[in-house]
Amino acid sequence: MPVTKKMLASDLMMCALKKVPWFGVAVEVVDVIKVRYEQTLHADRLAGVEEKLTRVEERMRNVVVEEMRSILETLRKPDLNGAALTEEIRNFRQIQEQGWHPSLFEGLLQNSSHLQELKRNPQIYGKILNDHDKVDPSNGIHLLLDADKSRILEITPFAFSQLLANQPKGVPEAKIQAAADVWAFPSAQSGLILPSGSSSLTNSVGMTFARIPAGTFMMGSPLSDRDASDDEKPQHEVTISKPFELAIHPVTQGQYRAVTGQSPSHFKGEDSLPVENVSWLDAVEYCNALSRKEKRTPFYAISGTTVTVPNWNANGNRLPTEAEWEYACRAGSETRFSFLDERAIGEYAWYSENSGGKVHPVGLKKPNSFGLYDMHGNVWEWCWDGYEAYKGSPVIDPRGPSQAPNRVDRGGSWYGTAGFARAAYRAGLQPGDRYGSLGFRVARVQS
Repeated sequence: MPVTKKMLASDLMMCALKKVPWFGVAVEVVDVIKVRYEQTLHADRLAGVEEKLTRVEERMRNVVVEEMRSILETLRKPDLNGAALTEEIRNFRQIQEQGWHPSLFEGLLQNSSHLQELKRNPQIYGKILNDHDKVDPSNGIHLLLDADKSRILEITPFAFSQLLANQPKGVPEAKIQAAADVWAFPSAQSGLILPSGSSSLTNSVGMTFARIPAGTFMMGSPLSDRDASDDEKPQHEVTISKPFELAIHPVTQGQYRAVTGQSPSHFKGEDSLPVENVSWLDAVEYCNALSRKEKRTPFYAISGTTVTVPNWNANGNRLPTEAEWEYACRAGSETRFSFLDERAIGEYAWYSENSGGKVHPVGLKKPNSFGLYDMHGNVWEWCWDGYEAYKGSPVIDPRGPSQAPNRVDRGGSWYGTAGFARAAYRAGLQPGDRYGSLGFRVARVQS
């Protein structure tokens, strides 16, 4: 922008207002105009650079979007082989290394119009969408751009398992792992392990299940953990011999009402709030009622307050065992929580320091690597097992005593401190107890 007569007049006027002596006016005006002109040139240069950068960024963004489209199309091919899959994951990593840094969507979509839709339907990923594009669940999975259009979000484990759902034999010969705690491609002998489920695992009341693979883990807390209670010890090896399915959220008030017609919760509000104020007996009766609604074989035989399991291979809905719950909560981790940095507890859990003294809608915090939400905090969750001390020896599929004065509950709640939300922390309550911090989630054999 050139210096104009108007600018010169303005500078002269400023000299007059400041009462500059006449013999100094000429020098003052020259200095003022020189500085003003340099500032204007600098601003023009900055504006030009910014415009060029904007154009370059737009072109780069378009290139990256096209590259991601190509990756997604390849991953959708039903005859995908290990070499092709490995190549596409490498391409995805290359995009990250070029500065298009992906991150889990919770951290980038706080102002996005998609956030609530994603929380309700976490399987919706894969297609390239801008922030205000309509999300159509029937139109496949979507890959989202973040709210300021500058970064592309990560393909989450949920979405990745969806992309590979059309691979009937998996892709066992793939040799690459995208991230240690996100997804993996095991050996040809073991097949492809999917860390979470697909959209076909959503039932008639909107309850979505994740597929939890079989595996072995260390249950409980080590003797060296001085913060752990004695009933969490000794730490011992547990094998979950069969894969199973577990709801990604605790049962919500809407889901409970849809099956029983009742609303027992102390905290009334949105249907997405977890149901609480339910006893262990209420929970097993709900599981049976849900099974009947879905034409599955009821899992439990209930006579008054006596509950037995006729067949652990039955396809009905049930409570997870205590071992299944801890295994699913840990999701491959060996730390006190399912995440490494304990200072990040507020990103994963509602507990006494951030809950405001109440429950919160399910799924607002980060999930673990199995795609499970609210395993830490929000509401305690009933398990099947009668409460008993650990024996300490390696076990396979432990289920605890079928009859016992107390039943196990896990996970902590909005009311308790972070210590109660640890993966290994265990408590026991009488089967008829009801509290405003006590709920449950549903498990079942893998379809």
